Amino acid sequence: MDVNAIAASSSSSKNAPIDMRRFASFGAFALVATAASCSKEQGHDYACKCTFLTDFDDGSSIDIDVCSPSLERLDGFARGCAQAAAPAPIEACTCTLERADAGCSVGACRLRIRDP
Repeated sequence: MDVNAIAASSSSSKNAPIDMRRFASFGAFALVATAASCSKEQGHDYACKCTFLTDFDDGSSIDIDVCSPSLERLDGFARGCAQAAAPAPIEACTCTLERADAGCSVGACRLRIRDP
Protein backbone atom coordinates (compact mmCIF):
# COMPACT_ATOMS: atom_id res chain seq x y z
CA MET A 1 0.00 0.00 0.00
CA ASP A 2 1.22 3.49 -0.83
CA VAL A 3 2.31 5.61 2.15
CA ASN A 4 0.75 8.74 0.61
CA ALA A 5 -2.59 6.95 0.22
CA ILE A 6 -2.57 6.01 3.94
CA ALA A 7 -1.75 9.59 4.95
CA ALA A 8 -4.49 10.97 2.72
CA SER A 9 -7.13 8.59 4.09
CA SER A 10 -6.24 9.34 7.71
CA SER A 11 -6.31 13.11 7.19
CA SER A 12 -9.68 12.99 5.45
CA SER A 13 -11.25 11.04 8.34
CA LYS A 14 -10.07 13.71 10.77
CA ASN A 15 -11.86 16.39 8.79
CA ALA A 16 -15.04 14.38 8.17
CA PRO A 17 -18.24 16.36 8.81
CA ILE A 18 -20.08 15.58 12.05
CA ASP A 19 -23.58 14.17 11.66
CA MET A 20 -25.44 16.90 13.57
CA ARG A 21 -28.58 14.79 14.08
CA ARG A 22 -26.56 12.07 15.78
CA PHE A 23 -24.68 14.66 17.83
CA ALA A 24 -27.93 16.40 18.90
CA SER A 25 -29.66 13.14 19.84
CA PHE A 26 -26.65 12.12 21.94
CA GLY A 27 -26.71 15.53 23.66
CA ALA A 28 -30.42 15.19 24.41
CA PHE A 29 -29.88 11.68 25.83
CA ALA A 30 -27.03 12.91 28.05
CA LEU A 31 -29.18 15.78 29.33
CA VAL A 32 -32.11 13.49 30.21
CA ALA A 33 -29.80 10.94 31.87
CA THR A 34 -28.17 13.66 33.97
CA ALA A 35 -31.52 15.12 35.04
CA ALA A 36 -32.85 11.69 36.00
CA SER A 37 -29.80 10.90 38.11
CA CYS A 38 -30.17 14.18 40.05
CA SER A 39 -33.72 13.48 41.23
CA LYS A 40 -34.06 12.44 44.86
CA GLU A 41 -34.85 8.83 45.56
CA GLN A 42 -38.27 8.41 47.19
CA GLY A 43 -39.07 5.88 49.87
CA HIS A 44 -41.60 4.82 52.49
CA ASP A 45 -41.82 5.64 56.20
CA TYR A 46 -41.14 2.82 58.67
CA ALA A 47 -41.49 2.78 62.45
CA CYS A 48 -38.61 0.81 63.98
CA LYS A 49 -37.50 -0.43 67.37
CA CYS A 50 -33.77 -1.14 67.59
CA THR A 51 -32.14 -2.96 70.49
CA PHE A 52 -28.72 -2.58 72.10
CA LEU A 53 -26.91 -3.64 75.29
CA THR A 54 -26.07 -1.03 77.90
CA ASP A 55 -22.74 -0.78 79.73
CA PHE A 56 -24.18 -3.11 82.39
CA ASP A 57 -25.31 -5.70 79.79
CA ASP A 58 -28.94 -4.72 80.25
CA GLY A 59 -31.11 -4.84 77.17
CA SER A 60 -32.50 -1.53 75.98
CA SER A 61 -34.12 -0.17 72.84
CA ILE A 62 -34.62 3.00 70.87
CA ASP A 63 -37.64 3.92 68.72
CA ILE A 64 -37.08 5.67 65.40
CA ASP A 65 -38.85 6.60 62.18
CA VAL A 66 -36.81 5.97 59.06
CA CYS A 67 -37.31 6.38 55.31
CA SER A 68 -36.15 3.49 53.10
CA PRO A 69 -36.70 2.87 49.38
CA SER A 70 -37.20 -0.89 49.86
CA LEU A 71 -37.44 -3.67 52.43
CA GLU A 72 -34.07 -5.01 51.27
CA ARG A 73 -32.32 -1.78 52.26
CA LEU A 74 -34.41 -1.04 55.37
CA ASP A 75 -32.15 -2.78 57.91
CA GLY A 76 -29.14 -0.69 56.92
CA PHE A 77 -31.04 2.58 57.10
CA ALA A 78 -32.64 1.66 60.44
CA ARG A 79 -29.36 0.58 62.05
CA GLY A 80 -27.56 3.69 60.83
CA CYS A 81 -30.29 6.00 62.09
CA ALA A 82 -30.56 4.30 65.48
CA GLN A 83 -26.80 4.13 65.95
CA ALA A 84 -26.60 7.92 65.76
CA ALA A 85 -28.70 8.15 68.96
CA ALA A 86 -27.83 4.91 70.79
CA PRO A 87 -25.03 4.79 73.38
CA ALA A 88 -23.91 1.31 72.26
CA PRO A 89 -23.80 -0.81 69.08
CA ILE A 90 -27.21 -1.73 67.66
CA GLU A 91 -27.99 -5.45 67.84
CA ALA A 92 -31.15 -5.66 65.74
CA CYS A 93 -34.05 -3.61 64.41
CA THR A 94 -37.65 -4.61 63.81
CA CYS A 95 -39.69 -2.32 61.60
CA THR A 96 -43.26 -1.93 60.40
CA LEU A 97 -44.49 0.08 57.45
CA GLU A 98 -45.87 3.35 58.73
CA ARG A 99 -47.13 5.00 55.53
CA ALA A 100 -46.93 3.44 52.09
CA ASP A 101 -48.76 6.21 50.25
CA ALA A 102 -46.57 9.18 51.18
CA GLY A 103 -43.12 9.49 49.68
CA CYS A 104 -40.26 10.54 51.92
CA SER A 105 -36.65 11.50 51.38
CA VAL A 106 -34.56 8.33 51.52
CA GLY A 107 -32.29 8.23 54.56
CA ALA A 108 -34.35 10.69 56.58
CA CYS A 109 -34.75 9.55 60.16
CA ARG A 110 -35.89 10.84 63.52
CA LEU A 111 -35.97 9.66 67.08
CA ARG A 112 -39.40 8.81 68.49
CA ILE A 113 -40.03 10.18 71.94
CA ARG A 114 -41.64 7.57 74.17
CA ASP A 115 -44.66 8.40 76.29
CA PRO A 116 -43.82 8.19 80.02
